[in-house]
Amino acid sequence: MKKFFLTTTLAALLASATIGISVAVFGEFEGLQKKLLLTMLVVAGFSVTGLISASREGSGWLNPLSFLGAIASLAALGVVVLLIWGMLVQDQRSWQVVATVVVVALTLGHMAYLLGVRPAGGVVRLWWGGAVLLSLVMAGLLMVGILQCVDPLKRSTYIKLLAVVAILDALATVALGLLAQLMESPGHGSRRTASRRRA
Repeated sequence: MKKFFLTTTLAALLASATIGISVAVFGEFEGLQKKLLLTMLVVAGFSVTGLISASREGSGWLNPLSFLGAIASLAALGVVVLLIWGMLVQDQRSWQVVATVVVVALTLGHMAYLLGVRPAGGVVRLWWGGAVLLSLVMAGLLMVGILQCVDPLKRSTYIKLLAVVAILDALATVALGLLAQLMESPGHGSRRTASRRRA
């Protein structure tokens, strides 16, 4: 299943890149060509989130999460493509459904990446926990906005909070990868081994 998904995603990426470049170079960005280009961009975007989920090696409860992330990316791709080609009624409910599926796909892809990191050391574990929490908070805030649960009088506060959490979420995710690499560096490992031998 995983190999099939990865192979299909790679083929879709290559096809979308070829069509997208052809439309971008030779197209007029009107009508059918515009829809084709948007479709190719959407395919590329959700292929990335699907690949992140499907390519994560894990055990136990991480496997279902990776599977759900891949399925959510496919579902998000499907509804967005239907919207681009006018096959969905473009009313408020449709946009809410599309936005919800997109948020779920992105969040599961993000969580698959974070949960695939093997934190070594107290500092990295603490940072890892903060990154997971921020990812969940970000998803919750986005859903609050999508479902229009924000008081109009507090919309400015909501936007500011969303921006702060988004920045912290991005910072935590990028820094987690860097910290994990630093803690697993040869120098760090040799120092830790040497300290154990002296002990």
